[in-house]
Amino acid sequence: LQLLLQHRAERMLERLEGTAAVSERVLEILASHDPRKMPPMSDVARRLEMSARSLRRKLVAEQVTFRELVDRALMNMAKREQLL
Repeated sequence: LQLLLQHRAERMLERLEGTAAVSERVLEILASHDPRKMPPMSDVARRLEMSARSLRRKLVAEQVTFRELVDRALMNMAKREQLL
């Protein structure tokens, strides 16, 4: 139930934060996953309610790749683990 409520709250925030950069929204989604099981771009795109192709285009416009965002998310997770 908690995961369902969290997911709904995240979606509502995404709609409210429509001006947020797509790359930031992707990082938020990636941060919510197990670092050993990062989702493919198609799954992230679906969470953002767009096609993988649209997501790729938006990331290109922001001059970043999905792989770079995955690497950044993994690095952020590792840094957090070191602080614990």
